[in-house]
Amino acid sequence: MLINVLHLLFGVKCFRVTLILMKYLIAVVALAVCCIVIPVDGQTAGEHPNAHQKNGGKPKETPPNTVNVETVNVNKINVPQQPDPARKPDQDSQKSPSYLHRLIAPEGLPNLVLCLVGIAGVIAAFCTLQEIQATGKQTDRMIKLEQRAWIQTHSPMAVGINALNPIRGYLRFRNGGRTPGLKVKAFCSVIRLERGLSLSGTVEDRADINPIIPSDGMDAINIPETVISTSDWTEMLAGKLDFFIWGKIMYDDIFNVHHWLEFCYVVDCKSESVKLHHEHNEIDSNE
Repeated sequence: MLINVLHLLFGVKCFRVTLILMKYLIAVVALAVCCIVIPVDGQTAGEHPNAHQKNGGKPKETPPNTVNVETVNVNKINVPQQPDPARKPDQDSQKSPSYLHRLIAPEGLPNLVLCLVGIAGVIAAFCTLQEIQATGKQTDRMIKLEQRAWIQTHSPMAVGINALNPIRGYLRFRNGGRTPGLKVKAFCSVIRLERGLSLSGTVEDRADINPIIPSDGMDAINIPETVISTSDWTEMLAGKLDFFIWGKIMYDDIFNVHHWLEFCYVVDCKSESVKLHHEHNEIDSNE
């Protein structure tokens, strides 16, 4: 509701401009609360706070004390006057009430209500500002995910998968994002591994590709030529040995976020083709 009011008043729909307006609004409301929380009549009153009001704002002039020389008692001239103990309760009753008492007094209730309303307004504005910031971050995240580069691989084109014939081919990949992929690097290796062991280490053979892959652009990684011996082929048929085409693609998007893509295919000697392996096919989660 508050966001819509700001949009109508100032004619803006940008989240960043709305954040700035909300910050100024919170400052203005907080200043107003500080001004209201101190009541106008909350100043320290003297013993006779209404003396000036009764006399029209002018102090009452008292006539100078006159002394009748004929009737004065000389012995009592210098005697200090003792305070009347009967007037002491009256003086205590004339003392100004405390600030808390004046604040909750009936005449101070309007100021107290305005103070509470102002505090509630500051809290509501702060919560709205937090929601706007969260919405802005989510919007920026969605824009980046929509505009960034997304590189995906396709099934490798491999030929010569049989005994004593070198494996040759390439692996294609495509940028499905709306912006180019930058600093692109690709690595691919053919790994000979006994059945039951896990792939480990790093991919060493680097393929020659373009460092920049444009939006909807394609490129390919050459598969290193690898000869499968007769003995290895026999072990593959017996289920004791596997050959893997393992690789990795690394690139940056236009938002300077690093990404990577790992791919792995296994050579199927029975069909003389390659199939996607159930492991080592992962992508990063960087945003």
